[in-house]
Amino acid sequence: MKNFLLSILFLFFLGSLHSQTTVLFEEQFTDSATVVNTWKFVDQDGDTQNWYWDWYDGGPVMEQYMTSRSWDGSPLTPDNWLISPAINLTSATGGLVLHYVISGADDNYYQEHYKLMVSSTNNEVASFTDNVYEETLPIWASNGIWDPRNIDLSVYAGKTIYLAWVHYDCSDMYKLLLDSIQLTGQSGIGIQSPVLSRVDIMPNPVVNNMVVKGDFHNAIVDIFSLTGEKVLSFDNATAPLQVNVSSLVSGLYMVKVTSGKQTIVKKVLIK
Repeated sequence: MKNFLLSILFLFFLGSLHSQTTVLFEEQFTDSATVVNTWKFVDQDGDTQNWYWDWYDGGPVMEQYMTSRSWDGSPLTPDNWLISPAINLTSATGGLVLHYVISGADDNYYQEHYKLMVSSTNNEVASFTDNVYEETLPIWASNGIWDPRNIDLSVYAGKTIYLAWVHYDCSDMYKLLLDSIQLTGQSGIGIQSPVLSRVDIMPNPVVNNMVVKGDFHNAIVDIFSLTGEKVLSFDNATAPLQVNVSSLVSGLYMVKVTSGKQTIVKKVLIK
């Protein structure tokens, strides 16, 4: 199910770029043995805590993912490295975009901090000299609804690279969760600075009325079912947008916000 959900998010994203796209690397973390044998784990702070494979079946869909702790009965100060296998981009042309989803594991203690590092030499920690993205999680991606990220890696076309998600510079939260990684090659992309964290849906799950919050004006907001059917649409929308969803059947939906050249897709569970 989660591969299908990621595909829908991916297709919405591609539709906004009008470009030819190839998936160059993908990791869904569905098989723990494969992850252990192909990814590298480094407990840089030496506290015996590290990234590990986990799963959860209490949300709208079952998830398998990677997680790293900043609390385990007492506060931790993680410096945990999750390093990808080698990704061959020597034949890549045009733009490169890294897609993944991220979340905290608690609605009160979600401010986990991490950075995304790139090495174009090998998978040793000292070789990761390029910090391409860093953040403290701004919201709790609740009820199994993950927060997507799209990062421009176009400068690495023609190289072989390694990616590292480093959970660090935080303490006494709970867990950082990572899933659904795709690296795609595109021609003619127009990636802008990430603004995904500035769009949110409240409440989620929703029963009758929801609010689409964020930093958008004169945008188009479309709501799609998982079959791809557009069930609601709003033109010239400005945040906060009030939406009555009482006419929709229960289930998982995609909310697509298009403003200028940027498109943001969020999942919402309607009960």
